[in-house]
Amino acid sequence: MEAAIAHNWPVECVIIAEDYLSQYEGGNPARPMAILPRREFDKLAVSETPQGIVAIVKQRDCRKVAINNIGKANRIVIADNVADPGNLGTMIRTAAAFGYDLFICLGDCAEIYNPKTVRATQGGLFAIAVGEIDTPVRLFELCENRYVFVAFTGTGKTKLADATRPKRPALVFGSEIRGIDPIIVERADLNVRIEQTAKVESLNVAVSAGIGMYWGNVR
Repeated sequence: MEAAIAHNWPVECVIIAEDYLSQYEGGNPARPMAILPRREFDKLAVSETPQGIVAIVKQRDCRKVAINNIGKANRIVIADNVADPGNLGTMIRTAAAFGYDLFICLGDCAEIYNPKTVRATQGGLFAIAVGEIDTPVRLFELCENRYVFVAFTGTGKTKLADATRPKRPALVFGSEIRGIDPIIVERADLNVRIEQTAKVESLNVAVSAGIGMYWGNVR
């Protein structure tokens, strides 16, 4: 909740369990507050061990977020059909931590406002613009050659360690099952692979994204 307030998201109501009230220091007469008995509060919370406070925050139109931010962002991250909400949330959290300007969910990703996704972002959802785009064709239309597309694939021609970070990168990570859409792989300016020292089938997409985003963040 603190992250939502800090980044000017509209918090419509704060709901607090009675036994947590003494620990809450964020009272604001301009923000409606409801106090519930712990038993009733636990029915609202989605986690098994809720802390004692939840907030109702107005969602943003993620399609508009993509359109409004894609022209002015300097560095973007694209999750292509990442269906696991835990992985998606972790990727959003990492992108926010490394200071990326825009995170795009492409195609059939997990829902951005799925409770599991939101929880995995650990507040990062509120610190970065997160948008949605339907198809790779629409993605390239909106980007209008503003970015250097870097596709992370297991068969990329260039080793990540040998690649030079572009000034305006668009880093693309695909699901572990489906990989990156062939249209993106074909049109990408750079196809890279993260070398592995042992023969395992693949890296978890959130882990790969963390490595790639760190590389894309190095000055």
